[in-house]
Order: sequence, then structure tokens, then C-alpha cells
Amino acid sequence: MKLLIYLLGIIGSVGSLVYSFNFSSNNHFIFISCIIVGLLIYLGFNYIQGKKKFVIGSIIADGILLLIPSTMDCLTYITSIIIYKYREVSVYDFNFESTYIFYDDPQICILAFLLIFIPLFLSAVIAIDKQKYTLAILALLPGVFIELLFTITPPWYFLACYVLYVLILLIGALQKGAILKIPMIIISVVAMAITYISFPISTYRPSKYSLFDNARTPISTPGNIKEEYNVNSQGDRHYRNSLDFTIAGEVTLNNFKIRGIAYDLYEDGKWGTSHSRVETEWFKNNLEKIANITKTSRQVIEVNQISGYSQRNYTPYFIINDDMTYYGDHYEGKNPQTYEMIIPNDDFNALLSTIDYKAKGELLKEIAERNGTQDYYDEYFGQGNEDDEKLTSVPEETKSIIENFLKQHNVIDNGNIFNYITQCTNALAANTSYTLRPGNTPDNVDVVDYFLNTNKKGYCVHYASTLALMLRSRGYPARFVVGYQVPGSKNNAGKLIVRDSNAHAWVEIYDEYLGWIPIEATPTSSENPNTPTDTITPAPNQGDKTPQPVEPEKPNIQQISQNDSFQIPVYIYYLAGGMIFIFIVLFQARIRKKRMFKGAANSNQKVCYYYYYLTKLKINCDVIKTIIDKARFSQHQISIEELEIVEQFYQDKTNAYFKQANLFKKIYLRYLIAVL
Repeated sequence: MKLLIYLLGIIGSVGSLVYSFNFSSNNHFIFISCIIVGLLIYLGFNYIQGKKKFVIGSIIADGILLLIPSTMDCLTYITSIIIYKYREVSVYDFNFESTYIFYDDPQICILAFLLIFIPLFLSAVIAIDKQKYTLAILALLPGVFIELLFTITPPWYFLACYVLYVLILLIGALQKGAILKIPMIIISVVAMAITYISFPISTYRPSKYSLFDNARTPISTPGNIKEEYNVNSQGDRHYRNSLDFTIAGEVTLNNFKIRGIAYDLYEDGKWGTSHSRVETEWFKNNLEKIANITKTSRQVIEVNQISGYSQRNYTPYFIINDDMTYYGDHYEGKNPQTYEMIIPNDDFNALLSTIDYKAKGELLKEIAERNGTQDYYDEYFGQGNEDDEKLTSVPEETKSIIENFLKQHNVIDNGNIFNYITQCTNALAANTSYTLRPGNTPDNVDVVDYFLNTNKKGYCVHYASTLALMLRSRGYPARFVVGYQVPGSKNNAGKLIVRDSNAHAWVEIYDEYLGWIPIEATPTSSENPNTPTDTITPAPNQGDKTPQPVEPEKPNIQQISQNDSFQIPVYIYYLAGGMIFIFIVLFQARIRKKRMFKGAANSNQKVCYYYYYLTKLKINCDVIKTIIDKARFSQHQISIEELEIVEQFYQDKTNAYFKQANLFKKIYLRYLIAVL
């Protein structure tokens, strides 16, 4: 039985930790290896003579793991993640090769996990053997608790193993080391199953109250694109590292954006969309013609939206697709969706960075002549038009705040939009600080004024929204966009992994030739904020092991209102309170009785306790009256034989009384007065 309990504990603890994070190494291999070592520790402790020597040997073995440089690098890597997470830094930039070793080498990864789990396994084995059940529970708790620091829900089956392990040990603690009864374990399993069916994990939502602010995260999914984006309500950012997208194909791209929705209406700190269905044929044709003129390469990728898919797709920029509908502010298609994506080259980027329309046309003609693509140039459609007033409108009060900020920091618009963007982003970077914990914007306060002049702290949402308004205030069409910054990391299957922590916000400006193009607004982004395009570079050669900078992890910019979140019904609180009350009532008498007998000073006092319970049942005690009187009134101790006579009498009489009682009487006898 002890081995079964121990197995439940280590399976739950190890599985919860290993399968909660996306390791490129084989998770199954890591898990099985750790479980085997855990079993060896149990068998060694229980069946090898000299338990102390075995414990000392295991500790020495764990110390040897510390001496292995690669193992120490892995441990440093894990520690660094936690340190960076809790220092309000959303950029995990590790400049040592251990980052890559940790993910790519399963043997080293296993050593790092064993470094953590060997002391935990030893502690659990010793605690179970000594019947220190509380310590046994705490010994394996870190395996479940670590991922909770990152607000990651472990796989339910591993979590269930650990919870069952805890329940069994709690039952053992109540029985004071007695042999655990199988029916009680079955009852625990059934109770867990009913709870899981009634309240599945998918319905869980974090409470607004928390012992740790870092353990809260707004729950939203990629499909929950809001018609209105309220910047006022964007307070502290938290994320749970959930998987939102996978991107498959011969992915040779690195660090690009996928757009969710672009907002073009702004009022009182809220962005909205006008749902204008603009003519887009020219846009698609122009993009394809320019791609042919500049001889850009193309990439076919498949974007699979894992959670919350709606008809709105998250799409890369510069795509050529006939199977999607473009509504001006978003795309609609299927899921997963395949995209033919243009990879900008030097000519393409040079074209985008040219401001003047006439100069852009001359450059395009020059590129066509140089590349021998004049035929495509002759078919070129011409410019599009997006001069709608809504794209440059800014509320007067907000515009005044922005103008004062720009004037105060010597930002001058000389007609060059890219130069103006550079000045704006430099002014923002110099006078504000990037943080995931800016706090909430007070009520009835302009969010732009609070960000620029009072709080001076924010993240991508605040920077992108403010930059869009700065552009619009000078007559440049601009939109506020939410989406994701795709990192360069891949999983074992070679797919790019996009998590909620990659969610991002930026700005779009209008190009007469190519339509809307992305502009980075956040100073901490590894992208150059002065670059007008979403420049995409080929990934490094697979043989190149030189560590590359890790892209910044952006906070989850989606926010769900309280009405959208799962609320626990009031009756659940009453039900939980009632169950706790019943538990206390049912077990308080049994616990008190056990404490009475355990605390009895001598045999005489134990006999008095038996007599007390017998009188409650009004049982005739004439047979043992002499022994009872001796225990109550004599100064001499009763013998062991006399105590055994009383105990046997007590058992016989109470069992007979119990058999004749009805159901309610039995509950009363067993739990309320605990005579059995």
C-alpha cells in the first residue's frame, strides 16, 4: 500500500511539472526516467540494509549532479526565468548557451530534473515510512506548485494523482497510522470524479482576489477579439504561457507579426472599428505585382489557431490569398489557414521606406528595369486611397495633451512620416518606462495624459495606442492593432510555437502602394522601432549553434470584462460551507475520543473513559462494576488483564448495540458520539 501511495505522489508531482512546459526534449523520456529513479530510491530505502547510509549516498549523488557544468547551467536557466518573471521584466534575454542545451539535449534535461526531484523523492519516502503524512504531502508539493507560479494548469490526470495522494495521506493521518481502508480510498476517487465532472477545468477562472498578484491572469483566447478595446481598463499584465497557435510549413522566417484586428475609431480611451468594407482588389493585385517586380521569395505556411477560433483569422502581413475575405480591419477564412507569404528583400524594403509617392514610382520602375520585370510593372494597378477622416480623428482634449507632450520634447514634423515616428518613439522611450505592472488608470482620467504625464509606465498597448494618436494628430492615417509577435523557437515537430505571452500591440500606417503596414511602437521590442516594415529575416542555418537573442515575450493584451468571466454561483459557497460544517460535526467526536485515550495518563483513566461512553448508551455495567470502581476510587493501578476485560466488554456491548440500531442511530453512534 505504501508503494502505491508513493507512486501516486511521484507520478502526480513529476508529471505535473514535466508536461506543463513545452520542452523540445522528449517529455515522455524525461518523465519515465524520473519515475524510474524515484522507484529505485523507494526500493533502496526500504530493502537495502543501512537506511542512513542509503540516504547519505543519495544526497552525495545529488551533489555530484551539481558539479556537472551543464546541469548547473540548466538550473541557472530555470532560476533566471523565475527571477526575470518577478522583476517585472517581460524580456527573457539569456546570453548563454545553456538555453539551447536545456531544450535540445534530453540527457542534460533529465539531470536537471533529477537535481530537483532526488531530494523530494527522499523526503517523501522517509516521511511515508515514519508516518509523517503532512511532511509527505509537502515533500512532493513543489512539482505541482512551480507551474502554478506561472499560472499554468497542469494536466488534469497528473493533478488528480497528486490530489488522490494527498487525500490518502490525510485519511492516514486521521487514522493515526492505522491500515488504510480501501473503501475510503474508493470514496475519495469517486468524490474527485464527481467534482471534475461537475466543475471541469475548462470552466476555471482566476479570482480577482489572490495571495500572489503574479498568480492572476486575465483569461481570454485569440478568438475573443473585442469589437471595442478599452485602453483605460488595461492594468497589470499577467499570462499563463498557454499555447495559442502553431505555425507549420518549411518555416524559414523569423520574428514576424500576425494581425488579429485593426481599430480605426478612438474616443475616451476606447478603440473601436467602423467595419468599413473597403475595395481590396487593388491591394491584393498591387502586392502580387510588386512581389514579382522586386523578385521576392515566397513562403507557404499554415497557421493553426489552437484556442478560441472564430471566423476572424490572425494573419501575417504581405500575403497573397484568394480563399479569404478582407473586411478592411480583419480577415475571415478557415482554421487552420494556409498562407502564401511574401518574404521582403532589400528592394521590397527600400520601396516601403520611400516616402514620396512620385519617388516611390520611380524607384519601382528602376527596380523593374534592373530585375528584368518590366512586364509586371506595366500591369501595375496604381495607388489605393485611404483618406477617410476617421483615420486621422483625435478628440480635442487628447490632441491637446499630445501636442503639449510633443512640444515639450521638441518633436517636429517635417513631412517625413518615418522621421516623425522616430522622434515620437524616442520621446516615449526617454520619458516613460516599460513594465508589465503599470497599475490601473484612475477613473475619470484621460489614459493618454495619465500615461505620458503622471504614471509614465506602460506596455505595448499603451505605447501603440499613444503612437497611433500621435500620428493621427498630425494628419497621418493610423490604426491601433492587436495580434501576436511570432518568436523563432520551434517544437520537436518543427512548428513555430506562439503562446499567450507573445500577444502584442502595434500601429499600422497607410502606404499608397501596399496598403496598411506595421510599425513597432514599444521601446523594449527587439525590432527597430524606426523600421517602417515588419522586416522578416531568414532563420539562421540549423548548423549554426551561436545563441541568438531571445525575442521579448509580450504580455497578454486581451482583456475580458467581468461579465464575460466565469463567476462561481453563490450557492456553491453555501454548499462548500455546509460540507465543511458537516465534516467538522462528523469527525470532531472521533478526533476528540482518540485524543482522550491517547492522552490518558494510565489504565485507570482509560477505564473511566470506557465507562463514560457505556453510560451514554445506558448499558448495564454490573459485570465489570468492581473493576470500574477500582479505577475510579482506588489509589492502585488496575492490571493489564483487568484493562483487557473492560476493553473486550466495551467492544462486545457497543457492537451489539450498533447492530440493532437504525440508520440514523448508527450515524449518531459512529460519528456524533463516536462510541465505535
